[in-house]
Amino acid sequence: MTDALAWLWPYVDMPRPLLPQPAVLQWPDRAFDRLQSAGFLRQADCADRVACPVCDGEHVESVVMERQPDGLCRYFVYCPKVLRAEVPSDNLRQWVIDLKRLVGAVVHGMLLSGRCISLLPGRLWRLGKTPWRGRFRDVLFARGLEWRDAAVANDHIQRHYQPVVLVAERTPSEEMWEGRPPAIISLAEIASFDGMDIVLDVVAMAAIVADADANRDRNDRQTTDRRQFRLAIRRQIKAEHDTALTDDILVAAYKQHGSYRRAAEALCASGVVANRWAVERAVQRAGGLISTRR
Repeated sequence: MTDALAWLWPYVDMPRPLLPQPAVLQWPDRAFDRLQSAGFLRQADCADRVACPVCDGEHVESVVMERQPDGLCRYFVYCPKVLRAEVPSDNLRQWVIDLKRLVGAVVHGMLLSGRCISLLPGRLWRLGKTPWRGRFRDVLFARGLEWRDAAVANDHIQRHYQPVVLVAERTPSEEMWEGRPPAIISLAEIASFDGMDIVLDVVAMAAIVADADANRDRNDRQTTDRRQFRLAIRRQIKAEHDTALTDDILVAAYKQHGSYRRAAEALCASGVVANRWAVERAVQRAGGLISTRR
């Protein structure tokens, strides 16, 4: 039997988590009745656009209401096949996820300390703190981490030290984070429904967090190694450039003055620190006395 929450998670990350009545009635194992009884779903305003019942939902149209002489209302949508298709009133019913109830159930399932606080209305919550290896880490719940304005939520998340971020189903890619990506856990993987509340597999959660921390540490070490390697290369290039520049000056002084000592004295007089041995080594690197004189 499929867990009832499996039908709920895909809607949580929708900008408007509305569930149409025809869709929820198709859920198996009375999943809708169970979730609605537990308070995770509540009735919303009637839909003003619905799928055409004649065309098996191939197109969605605006609903037109007609009041009959007996006072009853009938509802219709445009249909290219029959021009006007009547819509049963039950098809206009829709349900919305009670995010407050959902968040409260997750907090209860984790036994977190501290208060649950809304950081971004309807988008991001700080559920509380959980002990982790001698210290406490914030646990957050986020929606819409892949929406166009996800940067707003991401900025709030990265203000917390090593947070554990819960999402409904899909975990966003690591490329979307500017700094170190947080540990992200999909509730669809570790949560189940016991008939009234959400039960969380805390052992699996701990394993996911540990793996995420290990991956971040490994990536940090690789990044540090790459930075140090690039820095060493830059230093080597600079050293070789400085050496070549100095050799050019020393060899030019030798060509002008004809001896190592006089070349060194002339360079010192002009502000370049040098001695006869430095001039001699530069001449040798340039090919020796004969090559330099030529």
